[in-house]
Amino acid sequence: MVLAIVLLFLSQALAARKIPAMSRCQNKIVYTLDQSVDKKSLQADCARRGGEFNTCDSVCSKKGEMVITVCAVTCEFK
Repeated sequence: MVLAIVLLFLSQALAARKIPAMSRCQNKIVYTLDQSVDKKSLQADCARRGGEFNTCDSVCSKKGEMVITVCAVTCEFK
């Protein structure tokens, strides 16, 4: 019973730390377009995923599709 309570608490704590993403592509996560957000937690999330953090990258686009130029906070994977 105690183990079940501990596991429940740990799973809730991990879920609370989940970082939302605006969109996901094949090789990148777009966190947000809002440049006023606290980027430390996003940078830590990107590092934990093994990606390269970028504060001014393009949003996801399909091959050959034109997109407007904006600064998106992203995590890119090589």
